[in-house]
Amino acid sequence: MRWFPLTAALVAAFAAVVLAVAPQSVSAQSSAPAVFYGKGAPLVAGDKIAVLIGGATCGTATVNGNLEWAVSVAAGASCLPTEGATASVTVNGSVATVTPTPVWKVGGTPPDVANGYKITLGGTATTNPTATPVAGNTSNLISGSIPKAGGFGIVAVLQQAKIGDVVTATGCPAASMSLFATVGGSFVTYVPGTTIAAVNAAFLAQFPDGAVPTGTALIGKC
Repeated sequence: MRWFPLTAALVAAFAAVVLAVAPQSVSAQSSAPAVFYGKGAPLVAGDKIAVLIGGATCGTATVNGNLEWAVSVAAGASCLPTEGATASVTVNGSVATVTPTPVWKVGGTPPDVANGYKITLGGTATTNPTATPVAGNTSNLISGSIPKAGGFGIVAVLQQAKIGDVVTATGCPAASMSLFATVGGSFVTYVPGTTIAAVNAAFLAQFPDGAVPTGTALIGKC
């Protein structure tokens, strides 16, 4: 997708429109997907992961070379997820033990945001922490806000910036927050607190090097 730079006036006008419709937008976009993910042994590269609700498959993923996996499940998925529904995970078709028990929630992430869910197939999961991007100057970077006490908010990026700087500008704890952008009618998710690269792969593919263009609207929760 090609992005076009906006003048300051256009950016200000865009931000005003975004913020004016923010309550409706947040309500309409409260179907942000739940993201299930994890990493480490006993998984091996190439394993096939499936997330199911009520016996119906919600989504699948292939374990990558870093032993990471991530499955994004939208509210409209074929498994018909509902708030608080328990999910199960299979590995190569066999039911796995997952800790803690996965639950579908709008915009949900694992309780352990950094490392995700632990899958047990007779082994113990391991972690491989990655570096956290260093934030730069975040003054006047975004318009809008995300409620700190819970719920969703919407922000508009006023000047192209690294996603790490956008996270800082929101004032949300990086260890627990998540951000969502819509691309072609589908969500891409950014979870700054995770150490699992696969979780943010689709987002970073859309925004190479984590550069978020001027005028981008993001839905988030702290």
